[in-house]
Amino acid sequence: MTQTPKGKTSTLPADTDMSRTDGAQGTDLWGPAPTRGGAIVLKDGAVALIERQVDGMVKYVVPGGKVEAGEDVRETARREILEETGLEVSIGRLVATVQFGVNVQQYFSADVTGGAWGSGQGQEVLGLGDPADGTYAAVWVPVSRLRGLDVRPRDLVASLARPGPQETTWLPHLDVFTES
Repeated sequence: MTQTPKGKTSTLPADTDMSRTDGAQGTDLWGPAPTRGGAIVLKDGAVALIERQVDGMVKYVVPGGKVEAGEDVRETARREILEETGLEVSIGRLVATVQFGVNVQQYFSADVTGGAWGSGQGQEVLGLGDPADGTYAAVWVPVSRLRGLDVRPRDLVASLARPGPQETTWLPHLDVFTES
């Protein structure tokens, strides 16, 4: 039995990947279709994050972004990792769903398959976005340092900071978090 994000019970096995892959908008058994996708990339005890500096404040976010027309959330996660970090990745299983206002964000495990770190060509990374959004830079942050940083989504990143093996197969499975 599996608990869905809307609190319903399903007879699907607990390890069933419940992410939508059709890119559809609207709601279904699992709730609203994801509007954003991202991925957790771990390497040598560190996690790939995007350091954002806005108005003298620094915060870190898991790489990801908005689902584009005709794209499913896994494709979004893969594209955003490439745009923001320069890494090519294979997308693994769903590890978290985060509800942030009306946005549903899904995060997946990811393994590096190629690319060059720091060579992302996304508008924000190249400094071509809205100046009010600040700067974006891909950074590797040791998992041991996560507790002292402003990292979003908070609960997902807090789960990474728990003791355990630092590899994508260890990531939590289908946690549902609400951010404010």
